Amino acid sequence: MGLMAETTPAWREEYAKILGFLGDRYLEYWSFWEWIEHRGDDPGRGGYPAPFKGIIPEGWWGRYNLPGWAGNGSQGQPFDMDPIRAAGRYGLMYKGYLNLVLSMYGYVADDGKYERPFTIRYDDAHQWRYTQRGLNRLLADQWRAHEEGIACEVAKVYPWCNALSGAGVLLYDKLRGTRYSDPYFRWQKYYARHFVGPAAATPEWLMGYYDPINRIGLRDDKTGNGANWMPTAWHGLAADPALFEPLARGAMTRFYRGQPDGSGYFSVRGTADIDLNIVTGLGATIAAELGDSERHRAALAWIQARYEPRWDRDRGEFAFGFRLDEAWPRGQMNAWVMPALLVQYPGHWRRIFQAPNTAKFREPTLEGVDFPMVRIRRARFDGARRKLEVATTTASESQRGRPTSMRVTRLAPGSRVTVVVDDRPGVELRADTGGVTIDTTVDDHRIAVHLL
Repeated sequence: MGLMAETTPAWREEYAKILGFLGDRYLEYWSFWEWIEHRGDDPGRGGYPAPFKGIIPEGWWGRYNLPGWAGNGSQGQPFDMDPIRAAGRYGLMYKGYLNLVLSMYGYVADDGKYERPFTIRYDDAHQWRYTQRGLNRLLADQWRAHEEGIACEVAKVYPWCNALSGAGVLLYDKLRGTRYSDPYFRWQKYYARHFVGPAAATPEWLMGYYDPINRIGLRDDKTGNGANWMPTAWHGLAADPALFEPLARGAMTRFYRGQPDGSGYFSVRGTADIDLNIVTGLGATIAAELGDSERHRAALAWIQARYEPRWDRDRGEFAFGFRLDEAWPRGQMNAWVMPALLVQYPGHWRRIFQAPNTAKFREPTLEGVDFPMVRIRRARFDGARRKLEVATTTASESQRGRPTSMRVTRLAPGSRVTVVVDDRPGVELRADTGGVTIDTTVDDHRIAVHLL
């Protein structure tokens, strides 16, 4: 959503709706039920299928919880129903991801929605009130108290989740002028010393997770795990490009599999040839982010040929079907691949976090479009020329010519603008407290709003 809002800023209003929906869903029972329901040790851990041995530390098979089992209250830790506090050092899979979504919402919308108190609700008797600022303060306090990082389950610290969560806190800092990411950058020093090796050169291994209670870890130091390297590198690049670029470039070479036809994919294992959407999708994305145009083009060719891109004209939706023969596209699988189509230039993803465009919140903004009847092809403000350029179209031939209107907001009350539609004589309007209203029709139009 962040990359889409950067690429097509005219649709920011719609992206805000989507991110707001995602943020609100995160506050509901099904987003964090495992933290509460997976209490204590997994009762089935003595009967895990044999292939799972690869993700259990050596010597702990049969008496250690599988990654994904929350273990709230296990290993002598207190049981804590609050999924944000999470016994003071756990639950990052929930609260860190929640914060990233809320930060992206703030980057797109900037209406203060999650600065106001919101409720996380388990049932009528168990509810918790937070603000996003309070959430970021809590994350900072927990990183400060635990230099190895905040754990997801009890007790597994994942570099992937800490990198992702750090990106969310950094973006919040950039938007709000706070310093909650400082303890996260201290964690990065711990990561460089203990979770990747060597950090400054092409890494040979990456920690899958580390258990600070038992002081054991699971390292990807033999074949490597592309499904761990790629997400860790992708989210790490957002907050600290210099530290995580060696991991990203190492993943590019370690997991890439070029094909005779010029296409290529990224294998889930360094010594195997296994295509997996998360690895190939993020591999293609990282290639674009790093300026590796050869691998990016090759991976896009693979994706186009094998991931079943399809345009549903009735619903107005594009998605990958992955040859699953299902009525609805898989959301998570699509989410790993879509960014490969959205990175427009090297450093695009990093710029959102390092130098976010906040000027857009002070510039004239197009709102109140009759979507989906009216489609906005362009809406960009040229500050030097004090001109907002808008281009409209429609997907419905039967509605062409129907009256419609839209608003240009973030104008000072009483200020004057001239609106020119399709090179016809301009009309001068004076802004009210909300801006100005442009009356037009459903059709292909070029609209210029000149600030006087």
